[in-house]
Amino acid sequence: MALLALASVGLWAGFFGPIQVLLAEQAKALDPGNKEQVLALVSGLGALVSVICNPLAGAFSDRTTLRAGRRLPWLVGGALGGAASLVVLSAAPNVAVMLLAWCGVQATLNAMLAAVTAMIPDQVPSSRRGRIGGIVAIAQTIGVVAGTGVAAATGSIAAGYLSIAAFLLVLAVPFSLTSRDLPLPAAARPPFDLRRFVTSFWIPPRRHPDFAWAWLTRFLVNLGNSLGLLYLLYFLQDVVGFSSDEASPPLIDSGRTSLVGNGHLVWVASNSEP
Repeated sequence: MALLALASVGLWAGFFGPIQVLLAEQAKALDPGNKEQVLALVSGLGALVSVICNPLAGAFSDRTTLRAGRRLPWLVGGALGGAASLVVLSAAPNVAVMLLAWCGVQATLNAMLAAVTAMIPDQVPSSRRGRIGGIVAIAQTIGVVAGTGVAAATGSIAAGYLSIAAFLLVLAVPFSLTSRDLPLPAAARPPFDLRRFVTSFWIPPRRHPDFAWAWLTRFLVNLGNSLGLLYLLYFLQDVVGFSSDEASPPLIDSGRTSLVGNGHLVWVASNSEP
């Protein structure tokens, strides 16, 4: 489980390093006059891809009968695909390639995320799932910090994407080589019913109020994070007046204070005027 948490750090770095810094910088570099619209288009379609690919990858991994196991092929394939998509993103010559590459990142890393999430109930006794799930969830915050730091410390957009791709692969390797993922016998593979799959996403809130409250609060936290942070780089540059170096968050800087909250970094200038 420690190695799974380590792989999760690389996974979340692959998600949030680009989101926090690189996508905004790349949109500005490719189309300075329409950077806000480009960022909205790329991040919005990427989010749509993630909504579709994550549950599909989970359903398909439930039915995978490869010798390597049910989840491990999706974890390894997602990590490799995510790294490859980040490499393409690093060399994107226009907005169209940037859009396709980011959708590739979302599709492949969400496949990896589905596998990582499913491995906890697969391999952890029910009495310990809450504790182990919490430990693995901490990896999200660490991954956000690490991914943002790697993206900001490399000095260029291309180097940022390539460094995050390498970071993702390096952290995924230890678990991939030591996983105890068991193969699913072909005779035990459940059938796939598309209608049942689609309708399973509706869980009546009156019948399951605890789940409804948990889902709603998590949705609102993520919505608030997205609203506050997606355009933060542009706000710091265009409204506050920071330079690109000042607006991009380094890990430690004598003129900055870093605050970690809700799994994201918030950066404030401690030595500048309010």
